[in-house]
This record gives sequence, C-alpha cells and structure tokens, in this order.
Amino acid sequence: MKIYTRAGDDGTTSLCDGSRLSKDDIRVEAYGTLDELNAHIGLLISLLQTSSLKEGVQPAANLTDFLSEIQEELFVIGGELARAEIKTEEPVSTQKLITKIETIIDELSSQLPVQHHFVLPGVSFQHLKVMFAVRFVVVLSVVSLHYPMWQQFHLKSLSLSTDYQIISSFCHVI
Repeated sequence: MKIYTRAGDDGTTSLCDGSRLSKDDIRVEAYGTLDELNAHIGLLISLLQTSSLKEGVQPAANLTDFLSEIQEELFVIGGELARAEIKTEEPVSTQKLITKIETIIDELSSQLPVQHHFVLPGVSFQHLKVMFAVRFVVVLSVVSLHYPMWQQFHLKSLSLSTDYQIISSFCHVI
C-alpha cells in the first residue's frame, strides 16, 4: 500500500466524506492545529511516564490516564471538524469531560499554596507552556469558523483541558 496519493498536490485536502477543501481553509487549520495540540499532549504523557512526580499530589498513572481521556476527546472534536456538515448538538462525552475537568481542577487547586507571583516556566513546566500557546491558536482557529452552537461547548472543553494541564503542573513543580 502506498502512503502517498498525490490527491493533495493541487493544494486541496479531503474531508471525511471525500469532499475537498483548500489546504489554507481555516477549517483545515483548526483541525490541524488541534492535532498539533493532541501531539503535544501525547509527548507530555510520554515525558510524565519517564519522569518522577512530586509525591503526595496525584500518581503519575492517574494524570497520564486523564490526559489520555483529554486526547481522545480532542480527537473526536478534530473528527467533527473534518466532517462535511458540522454537528450542532453537544456530544454527551464533551459535557462529561468538562464536568470531570472542573472537578479535578478544583481538587488540585485546593492542594496548592496561595500564589503571590507568576510561576516562570522551568524544565517541568515548559512543555505545558508550549501546549498553552498551541491551544490558543486552536481556539482562534475554531472561533474563526463562526459556528456559534458548536463553539459554545467545544471551546469550553479546549480551555478547561489546558487549565487542567497548567494546574496539574503547578502541583508537581511547587
């Protein structure tokens, strides 16, 4: 099986139904950047599995398992963006994930000391900073699509997944 098709040599790419869009279409940028964010989360999972975490906050296995859940949801969101027709109803999985992320953020936040200054990126925090920057580009791309009903629930899950990663990193570096 060949992995190249030459179908995109004209500057277009196909959606899930086979219809074609220009590779510079904002929708292609949105799901491409979302895929980049997902790759960074995968790299973070790999880094966490090979490094030691500060004791007493959350076992690495729980953290990596939850990051994998976030990855799965982001993959679903990317798949929705690659459909010819964007669904406007909220997927049940998204609301469940939003609730779970909020609960975990609240639990982790309660374990942190009061912060009176910004935490500067260090070795263990730097990758999360990169992910935050990529997530910002994802949100800009999704907002540019002008799908208000779709944005209403997916933007919240994108923002919360990053909030979770940041608060989790604070728990492990402070």
